[in-house]
Amino acid sequence: MSALRVLQVGVGSVGRRRLQILGDLPGVVVSGAVDTAPDARAAAQRLGAPWVGADLAEGLRQTQPNVVIVSTPHALHQHQVAAALAAGAHVLCEKPLGVNAAVVRELAALAAGAERRLAMSRNHLHLPSVSAALALVRSGQIGTIGDVATQVGHDRGASLTPWHRSAALSGGGCLRDNGAHALLIGHELWALADDAASVAHTEHSESVEDGDVDADVVATLKSVSGRTLRLHVSWRFTDGYRFVVHIQGDRGELKIDGPVGLRHRNLGSPWRELAVDDLGPMTSWRRDTTDFLTFVTTGAGPAAHSAAAALWTAEATDALYRSATSAAPEPVLA
Repeated sequence: MSALRVLQVGVGSVGRRRLQILGDLPGVVVSGAVDTAPDARAAAQRLGAPWVGADLAEGLRQTQPNVVIVSTPHALHQHQVAAALAAGAHVLCEKPLGVNAAVVRELAALAAGAERRLAMSRNHLHLPSVSAALALVRSGQIGTIGDVATQVGHDRGASLTPWHRSAALSGGGCLRDNGAHALLIGHELWALADDAASVAHTEHSESVEDGDVDADVVATLKSVSGRTLRLHVSWRFTDGYRFVVHIQGDRGELKIDGPVGLRHRNLGSPWRELAVDDLGPMTSWRRDTTDFLTFVTTGAGPAAHSAAAALWTAEATDALYRSATSAAPEPVLA
């Protein structure tokens, strides 16, 4: 089989990670990179992209990619993903796939019509701590999954790029951005409990605004079967980046704390640390990228489910925003 030709769209911090990874993967050729910023295009050239330009349509014509990876501000995803699909490419897009659920549905329909693979990045599911925790859940180590509580965010709200702080460009604030990580792991866990598609409503949602976007959100989703998914998403944490997940089961509990922190206990027993290999900060990005390329070539693998997860996450986020406005429970799935 000939090598996959990959066009990287967006060469900010995340796009540069993608290019570094792609340059080391067998069976992959970077065909080019697109970015409107001169410094980003210069970075792409340093990373070995053979064609670099500012216009996506030209990049698609010039490089004829099999695969396009979109790593740009949220509001640009709709047009860029649609253009790549129309050009015959398979597409991996950073989260969120769209600024609302309607956009995600539209892009999923376009991908189906074009018979192309479409996936949303879920790199936090590939963190070593999360991978180990999910394996323990699947093994029955904590019994039947119950409630899940998550905290995700950072202390960089005041220094984020301008597009993050624009509702028009970001589709919201910390909930639409970092909240996707919390919702995606909740979706993965509830899927293991056959509950992912049965979310009844948002039970509670409060937010603190920063300009026209939310900077701190506390919220709860409740499933039809009674499970709760509690979220605290913030750009105002005071201790750097935070990714904490507490998973309760009827036989035990797990706590994830960052990329390699993982604790477990049986009910009534003390907590104990579990050894998780620290394979470096690029590990989750590499796994996320290779999962998608496997999906492209085989039609199978974890990335095959990410478009459905993207829609669920968008539906949940939309409902949480409605709930914050209405101060009442809102349905997640129509």
